[in-house]
Amino acid sequence: MLQLKQISRLLTQALTPIPSHNSHTLSSTTLATSPLSLSLLSPSGIPLTTVLNTILLTEIGLSPDNLKIYSLVGFNHIQNDSWGLLEVEKGLKLVIRRLDIENGDHKDDTTASEGNHLYVILFYNEQFPDAIAKLKLDNVSEILNAGLKGYRG
Repeated sequence: MLQLKQISRLLTQALTPIPSHNSHTLSSTTLATSPLSLSLLSPSGIPLTTVLNTILLTEIGLSPDNLKIYSLVGFNHIQNDSWGLLEVEKGLKLVIRRLDIENGDHKDDTTASEGNHLYVILFYNEQFPDAIAKLKLDNVSEILNAGLKGYRG
């Protein structure tokens, strides 16, 4: 099972800027090349761990408290779906995905369907491509699903 440091490191890696169109190297961190934040949310939508791109958040005037509130908005938006994309304010989007964590105890295969869920949420500026945001979220989610097997919420 993943530990908190490993989860934070994984989330931080997803904040890495995407390569620019003109080169094969990583571009500088801008609103168009890097997500703003990623969080792992509890089954009730409360952030368990969050990584932030503080430079970009400062640039657009957002605080971590704003993101906590928007996390709840995203959590309420997804309810019965496995993922969702939402523009929470002009220029600020989020994509959220539910993780169906397997119990790891083969006696009880119904755990994931009975609410053993965590959520991963990624915030980004409208200049960042939706498809790349979803791809980053999917990659993080797959690793977390495998690494959190056996977690009991």
